[in-house]
Amino acid sequence: MIEFKTYEEQIEILKDRRLLIKDQNSAKLFLEKNNYYNVINAYKDIFLDKSQSREQFKSNTYFDYIVEIWRFDKNLNGILFEYVTIVERTIKSKTAYLLSRQYGEQEEKYLNLENFSDRFKREAGVLVKNIKDVINSGIERKNEMICHYYEKYNCIPLWVLVNALTFNRINKFYQYLKEGIQKNIAKELGVLLGKQLYPVNIIKDLKIINLFRNLCAHDQRVFDFNAFSEVSPKHFINRYCGGNKTAVRLFALVCCFYDMLDKYDFNAFLMALNVLWNKAEKELPPDCKNILYEKTGFPENWRTLLNIV
Repeated sequence: MIEFKTYEEQIEILKDRRLLIKDQNSAKLFLEKNNYYNVINAYKDIFLDKSQSREQFKSNTYFDYIVEIWRFDKNLNGILFEYVTIVERTIKSKTAYLLSRQYGEQEEKYLNLENFSDRFKREAGVLVKNIKDVINSGIERKNEMICHYYEKYNCIPLWVLVNALTFNRINKFYQYLKEGIQKNIAKELGVLLGKQLYPVNIIKDLKIINLFRNLCAHDQRVFDFNAFSEVSPKHFINRYCGGNKTAVRLFALVCCFYDMLDKYDFNAFLMALNVLWNKAEKELPPDCKNILYEKTGFPENWRTLLNIV
């Protein structure tokens, strides 16, 4: 049975494991506000001495270092979620607009299985059923937007429905569409964002972005997450990740944002990321900074590569 430990006892345990604490009162106050498990247990692995048989921290590891990594990750979480949300709004808006223009507003037209690739007919059938369940659930729960259009027009336009669809569902919706429809969306999305986009890249980008989105939404550790998702050899990611298709960490997400954000939003994202990174580099010792680069997949010259001056 796990025994309850007071804040003072928690600090003594950390000291016994060779963690250096400059100000015990400050450390105690931090643990009171943020929970030992959510900070120490969630981030200590980076600083542990793996050569020891019992849990011990590496020499000259300070409590403040764990706190700084924790703060870096939490602030990163907020920044990522802000720009993931922009991507989500954009792909929903463009997909809904183009399909509504092409097939009309009635759900039986935009959810017709003929719109989807033969390769994904089974998966598309499951998705369409799930989307119809979303519509029925919205009607049963008196969702204001869904009920308004259902009662007035007996159908739910896609540009209304997308607001009730998860990012994952709209990603699958795009992935399962026929290639010609995908290309039309990619072309117009590219015009909107000021770049040339291809369906294969959009599909992979959205998959990676969605995986990070889920972590951010549940306040999980994100800075060293590896999506293990292959990308197109021609993708922007491979220019800076050594062409290793499975090296999909935080820097790969940055490259996905390069695809899926316009120049203004991407630059704003980079500036926010740079401020966060500068603070971490200032507060952490050299070996911890090296760990940060390793864990995130960032090349040390990332600022030069992305034209941050």
